[in-house]
Amino acid sequence: MDTLKRYWRDLHESIYVGVAERVICNVTAVVAVVITLFALVSVILNVATGRREMMLSGVIFTFCGAIATWLSAIKRSRFAASLLILVTCALGFTYYAIQGSNNGFAILWVMLLPLGTMYFCDVIVGVYASLLFELLFVVLFWSPLSAYVSSNYTTTFVTHFPILFLLNVIMSACAMIEYHLSALGRLRIANGLHDEVERLTRKDRERLRQMELMSEEAVQTLATVVDAKDRYTQGHSHRVAEYSVLLARELGLPEDEVNVLRLEALLHDVGKIGIPDTILNKPGSLTEIEYGIIQSHTEQGADILSHASTIPGAKDVALSHHERYDGKGYPHRLSGEEIPPHARLVCVCDAYDAMRSDRIYRNAIPIETVRERMVEGRGAQFDPTYLDAFIRLLDGGALAAVESKQVVESPLYSDESPDSLRMVDEFLSHVVATDKRNAYSISRDEFAELCACMRTISRCQGRELTPIMVSLRPREGASVNINREKNAVNAMELAIRKTADTEVICATCSQTQTIALFPRTEGQGDVKVLMEHVFSNFYKIFDGSEFELDYEVFEAE
Repeated sequence: MDTLKRYWRDLHESIYVGVAERVICNVTAVVAVVITLFALVSVILNVATGRREMMLSGVIFTFCGAIATWLSAIKRSRFAASLLILVTCALGFTYYAIQGSNNGFAILWVMLLPLGTMYFCDVIVGVYASLLFELLFVVLFWSPLSAYVSSNYTTTFVTHFPILFLLNVIMSACAMIEYHLSALGRLRIANGLHDEVERLTRKDRERLRQMELMSEEAVQTLATVVDAKDRYTQGHSHRVAEYSVLLARELGLPEDEVNVLRLEALLHDVGKIGIPDTILNKPGSLTEIEYGIIQSHTEQGADILSHASTIPGAKDVALSHHERYDGKGYPHRLSGEEIPPHARLVCVCDAYDAMRSDRIYRNAIPIETVRERMVEGRGAQFDPTYLDAFIRLLDGGALAAVESKQVVESPLYSDESPDSLRMVDEFLSHVVATDKRNAYSISRDEFAELCACMRTISRCQGRELTPIMVSLRPREGASVNINREKNAVNAMELAIRKTADTEVICATCSQTQTIALFPRTEGQGDVKVLMEHVFSNFYKIFDGSEFELDYEVFEAE
């Protein structure tokens, strides 16, 4: 019984939706046109032969066929057009049956009605209409009324036609029910696939949005790390990025390009992360060698960002933002249009903020003097077009709001951002794994500098971190392959995270070393207890008896 109810509900559900609805409307229009033309030809033939009753029915069919064509082709109402044709055929075939028109031949057209009605209108409607005709034929041919119509039909026709029509109805119904259920099943599968595609598309869009957000947060993190190395230029990368956005909009760049430029500008000084603090913060004059080391931050930055596939232009900006328009800049002495456009734009903004910021060896330069120097550099240090637009912003006061932000507070490091340490963790893990040839294939001193930067970030949240480097060295005489070493380092990272009750920043530093920044512990005794727990968990996770474990704490200078 439940199966029959389900079939009954399915037969009431339309299979003509979307494209199928438009196609069936077109087919219905074609059928209506054919009926109209056929009825018109019938009218002409009946006029020629003098059969007035057939001529009248032909006119009615022609008129109704024309209206059905208009309904299906113009109004796109398939059901109304099909229903009009059905009613017209019902009245016409009833008249033919009673009159025995064309010596009884005219009634044979009714054999087309069951299949046509079930296909174009509806299976249930077609079955009901066909059964009504079956009842008509039974009354006309098998009841006492047969005496009034039998003269127009042969005895065999009167006896067998109701049976023939019933068989036609049954066969048409079976075929159309099977077709309807099959088409409905395919439609549901298609709808299910469409819904799944929509769901996956929404999920992918959300994942892409999250990736873009995380990418921007990682850039913010990296810019803050760079700025934290020099206490006199904190916020420099963020201000340069804001100046670059204002200048790009003044130049009429598309907003999508402006958003990309902002990230590129945030990363323009990323190479400074590999420059020793003693040189960056040197109060006196730099030696020629030291100045060369400072200049190398452009190439180091480009090398670090060579793997930044989501922001491919960041590499060019980091490499070329100290090139001069006259070709006297560094590192490659490019000139004019040879310098990438975004690098030329950031060059203007970078120079302005550098002159307007306090340095260890001088105070900020007055804005009037800065303007004079920048105008003097038009066509020499700066691209004339970009400089002219920047001067318009400066004279219009558009830069004042940005300039007042001496230290930019990124929302990434606010108290309302509980995921800040997680973001630092992901950033550190990414950059360490990205390029082991530069700042992240690091020496002891460079690691200490990096840890100092990371501690600065953590202080933005009022937290103190203890940096520890954990080493796993194969014991003397032990044969350990590379995969075994990698598995051991991964196990150590798991052990560190398992031991820490709170968030811990952790990343692989080299093939046999792991960096870990724990929340501040009190004294060496607490560190020793902490690391004993770490090593104990390591041996529970990994059978690493062939490794000798050791650690070293880096204290803040």
